[in-house]
Amino acid sequence: MVYPLIGKQTFSSALMNAIDFKRNTNATLLGEATSGTVNHYGEVRGFRLPHTKIVIGYSTRYWENWKGHNGPLMPDVAITYSVKNFGQGVDEALVYAEKAR
Repeated sequence: MVYPLIGKQTFSSALMNAIDFKRNTNATLLGEATSGTVNHYGEVRGFRLPHTKIVIGYSTRYWENWKGHNGPLMPDVAITYSVKNFGQGVDEALVYAEKAR
């Protein structure tokens, strides 16, 4: 069994990879909801404003990765993380995956 980990830092291309795992394999997604939505804008380009030198970014493409799906990608198994375990170097998702194999 494969256990891809997803969470708040899963967005853009990583989100697209997680969607592929979910749709095309028997993988079990572990973790938290993604911060990126399943269908999203991407391929960011930018330009610099001539006087302020501020860089403006804009998306050039809409990615419809899963037709009809709204919002973030949700895990198959929700993992609750704790500060205590984080401080001790324990990753609850990895512990779950190890016990499940």
